[in-house]
Order: sequence, then structure tokens, then C-alpha cells
Amino acid sequence: MTTAHAPLTLARVGCEVAVRRLPDIDDRIRYRAEFAADLHALGPVGQLRYVTGVVSQMFALRAALADNPTKIEEAVMSVTTKKPFIVRCSIFRAHYWVVRSTEDGGLYRACRRCGRMAPPVDRIGPSFGGF
Repeated sequence: MTTAHAPLTLARVGCEVAVRRLPDIDDRIRYRAEFAADLHALGPVGQLRYVTGVVSQMFALRAALADNPTKIEEAVMSVTTKKPFIVRCSIFRAHYWVVRSTEDGGLYRACRRCGRMAPPVDRIGPSFGGF
């Protein structure tokens, strides 16, 4: 087990400067904590080497976090489309169920007109043919 060392002032300042240029506040807080935790496990010479590597890769980390594909995918998924108002489906609840498939081959039932997914057939209750 390695002994914990107090981070050098120069090492702490170097990590602070490196994370200051990250695009998001959550990323700054996360990487500041990670870099500080890594400094405690290193000796004084190792801390200076580590900070040199962090500062040299700062622009690559910033570019990777700015072009994060999950953020782009989340933005695309949050776009909502307005479903058309169909009197037969919305008021009378008279859906026209058809079987559709997912990308992985699974099957589900959905209304052909409004797109609403059908409840599972294994449900039991007054509206599902139960008691």
C-alpha cells in the first residue's frame, strides 16, 4: 500500500489551471477531484510529472468533453413532436391496434392512427378482461 503525500502547491495550481478551461462546471468539479485524488498517491517528483501530463493533455480533454456524442444524442432525443388529435382515439378510445417491431426484433402493439402503445396483455383488471 502506498503512503499518502500532501500535494505540492505547484501541483495543485497546475491541476486547477488545467481544469479551469473545461467547458462544463460539472466536468470541472469532477476532474478537479480526480486529479487531486491522484496527487495524494504520488510522491513529490511523481506529482510534478503527473501535473505536466495533465496540463499537456488539457486541450485534448477539453475537445473530447465538448464533442461528447451523448450530449448530442440527448439533445436529439429531447425533441418532441406533437401527435395529431384524432377524435376516435382521443375521445372514444377506439384504437386500431397493429403489431410493430423494434430494431432488435421485438414485437409490440401500437395504434395505427395515433401511435399509442397498447398495454401489455398480461395485465388483469376491469378494463383488461379481468373481474
